[in-house]
Amino acid sequence: MNEITQNKATKQWVILATAREKRPDDFYRAKEERRQLPSHDPGCPFCPGNENMLPSILMELPFPSTGSWRTRVISNKYPALTPEGDTRRFMKGIYVAMQGYGRHEVIIESPLHNRQIVTMSSQEVEIIIETYHRRHVDFMQEHRNMMIMIFRNHGPHAGTSLIHPHSQFIVTSIVPNHIRWKEEEAQRLRSTN
Repeated sequence: MNEITQNKATKQWVILATAREKRPDDFYRAKEERRQLPSHDPGCPFCPGNENMLPSILMELPFPSTGSWRTRVISNKYPALTPEGDTRRFMKGIYVAMQGYGRHEVIIESPLHNRQIVTMSSQEVEIIIETYHRRHVDFMQEHRNMMIMIFRNHGPHAGTSLIHPHSQFIVTSIVPNHIRWKEEEAQRLRSTN
């Protein structure tokens, strides 16, 4: 079970997710094996036809003409946070902690293995943003969900483990102090006007 622990010095929350170290290492293989990426990789779990390698498909936005998927949302196989966690805080030695409640999903941005967001048309990017929007609306229906982070790593130095174009959603029950401060300041300024 993953855990969220509060740093005693900074009061910031830290996610401890040991299962994340088991993620694949597609970039190391790619560096040695290929320079030009194919549009389909039979060993890539995100490519069409490899659905048996995925944990679960949560949502798809289809092409209107063919019905095949344009974007796909899946559960992260190596999640930092899980919905099974609890939001109750407890003491772990001298630290305040809680189970790693939240969600961690992957948005597969294209069925094409070699189609990065910088080469996509504005319509293709619009579909990715629509996928973000739909998941965001779904997550905010649950009252334990306090903050949603959408991020996209690119390249091995940024922490990407698979080459196929994808981004990630992390939903958490905590709001970091620096974000909470910005919200409080915005509310304070609004009330003074």
